[in-house]
Amino acid sequence: MDELASHYASALYELLPIGNREEADDALAEVSLALKESEDLRKALCSYSFSLEEKEKAIDAVFGEFAKIPHLIPFLKIVAANHRYPEFSAIQASFHAMLNADLGVKEGIAYSAFPLSDIEKAALEEAFSKRLGAKVELTAIVDSHLIGGVKVALGGKVYDGTLKNRLSELRARLKSGGNAQ
Repeated sequence: MDELASHYASALYELLPIGNREEADDALAEVSLALKESEDLRKALCSYSFSLEEKEKAIDAVFGEFAKIPHLIPFLKIVAANHRYPEFSAIQASFHAMLNADLGVKEGIAYSAFPLSDIEKAALEEAFSKRLGAKVELTAIVDSHLIGGVKVALGGKVYDGTLKNRLSELRARLKSGGNAQ
């Protein structure tokens, strides 16, 4: 994770009362999504053409509903004052990772040849949660080098259920004179 993003996320994380961290995590995800979806908002908050006062007014207007979360609106304004909105998704991801670490949620990556549906991703998370005895949260990434199947990197281990891996295992068994089944 980006070191600068981690510093920002850590500063907010430490300021927040424990009971507000999950709510702040949801709010930061909404801010990140709003920045991705609204080109006008992104331009306003990321541009040097807008004054800090204009950026703060935009933050109040768009994200005022988050005022009930302690320190969040001032944090968003500090991000604007320091011209860090281009890195906001990294700040949000770093905050989310800190929260997951405190909650005992294991984060991993699921690589697949094609985009996973929400149902497929949830099924993978549930299967790994049962296997590891802890909640698992996966980020799905499409890897065009894969033929089929899924490869999951989680907790320093790689669980390879890809077609390429299965074919390699079959080849190795056949070469060693083993059964192909």
